[in-house]
Formats: sequence, C-alpha cells, structure tokens
Amino acid sequence: MNGEKEVDFVAKNMTEIRYYQVTLSMMSPEAVEREVGPLRSIKDNHPKTILLWTDS
Repeated sequence: MNGEKEVDFVAKNMTEIRYYQVTLSMMSPEAVEREVGPLRSIKDNHPKTILLWTDS
C-alpha cells in the first residue's frame, strides 16, 4: 500500500453512481478509518455503502 485511499467498487449507470466498501471487520479504529475514510473523501451526494461480512 502506498497510503492512498481507494473505494472497493463504483457502480454506474446512465443516471446513478454508487460507491461500495467491503470489509470483514470494523472492530478497530484503524479499520473504521480504512473503510469510512475513502467514502468521506468523495465530495458528491451519491450513495455510499459499507458491506460488512458477518458469520452467522
């Protein structure tokens, strides 16, 4: 890693853009920043979603 933030998936169609982060855990402050930080840095009003894997 070079310290750059990245979004895992960007879904686009003719009228919409949606951003997705996918993670196994958000138990530590570092994990929260890693997943939320890139979405916060996007300065638009398109939906931003974090998908969290849960083992149930």
